[in-house]
Amino acid sequence: MGSESITERSTTSAGAAGDVFVPTHWSVVLTAGQSDTPRAREALGRLYQTYWYPLYAYLRRRGYNSHDAQDLTQEFFARLLEHNWLARADQQKGRFRSFLLGALNHFLANEWDKARAWKRGGRLEFVPLQFDTAEGRYNDEPADPVTPEQCYERRWALALLDEVVTRLRQEHERDGQAEFGSLGQYVQDPRLYRCPADKSRVRIDGQVFDRTRSTSMNAYMNGLGQWQSSNFVTFRKTGDIPRPSDFWVFLGEREDSINDGYFATAMELTYGIVDYPASYHNGSGGLTFADGHAEYHRWLEPTTMPVLRPGEHLQMGYKFTSLQDRDMAWLNEHTTLKK
Repeated sequence: MGSESITERSTTSAGAAGDVFVPTHWSVVLTAGQSDTPRAREALGRLYQTYWYPLYAYLRRRGYNSHDAQDLTQEFFARLLEHNWLARADQQKGRFRSFLLGALNHFLANEWDKARAWKRGGRLEFVPLQFDTAEGRYNDEPADPVTPEQCYERRWALALLDEVVTRLRQEHERDGQAEFGSLGQYVQDPRLYRCPADKSRVRIDGQVFDRTRSTSMNAYMNGLGQWQSSNFVTFRKTGDIPRPSDFWVFLGEREDSINDGYFATAMELTYGIVDYPASYHNGSGGLTFADGHAEYHRWLEPTTMPVLRPGEHLQMGYKFTSLQDRDMAWLNEHTTLKK
């Protein structure tokens, strides 16, 4: 991505940093903190467009009603520009999301009474906001009793994820590849990708959250990974699937097996396993098929259901099981076709 992108991947190792948030690109922050130039206003607008909702959700969680939360969010960014608060941001002193939340709390304590005299939305015209959808988004928030700060952290992470996906889509389309993320535009809640029976949790910045995803996609459904054999069909569109009710698209994957978005099967070597399906439902796992129906399939082999050791990951790669592996024979039969 170019130097002007709002987000970038961390260059620190996961073990050293332990931070899965994509850090805000400081070049954008520093540009926004310059004097009131068109370039600075554009940079502030980009920050505003990306991060206004985490601040709005934080304010709503603190007890402000929807109208006051809109007023506060709008006016807070106006004050950022008017008083050039971003000039005080220092990369050496911590994360930008912490700076922004601290600035908002300072604004609430010292500036809001004066700001109430201004007409709502009257001073910040350079960025159109989707406040008409804000309350709907907030009402879709989980009902769990998180603190305002935890709500802010979650929404910040999702805002960064949205920005990364947008950039990837633009790069994908610019390079002339197939349409990127066609399903994503219809998915507004990441909980769709998590089986309720998956009780595993993850730790992010010292906080514990439910795992985001326990579902993976058939690698032979328009996949681009290394686990597709040239001797078998990779379905590129719905019309390629001769019997949609016979071939699965999504299935649950075990917490100690899940990695990328694909679920790999060893089509050339039927009697072996690569990725491990979930068996959270009394030894059964859920699958969704190309015709739209879903079903549970009961696994029969102990090799499909090794002992779960929380916090440990199963060994990657193909592993031979047995010449009578009924589970892998069934799964391969419903994964794809031989050419």
